[in-house]
Amino acid sequence: ISSTGVRFEQIYSKFATCCETGHREDVKNYFDKNWKTCLPMWANFERSKCFSAGNTTTNRIESNWNQLKMVLGKRTSIDKYVSALLQHQAHVLSQI
Repeated sequence: ISSTGVRFEQIYSKFATCCETGHREDVKNYFDKNWKTCLPMWANFERSKCFSAGNTTTNRIESNWNQLKMVLGKRTSIDKYVSALLQHQAHVLSQI
């Protein structure tokens, strides 16, 4: 787990070298295209800029979705989901 951008780049450099020496440029290309382009969504050193109460997993998000489903039911239309989601998010933010 990389806690800084410098550490991430060190590990990435080793990964890239391993891919090149193992003739697996396809793996590196896949990573570069699909994962390296969205570091703020998953890399710990990027995500630490956002409040998470120390939780680095998605279980808080899943919990929120389950709460919405309990309140709204499983057959609610997308516009009602979006409205409820925005209201719920405003409530969560007001608690911070």
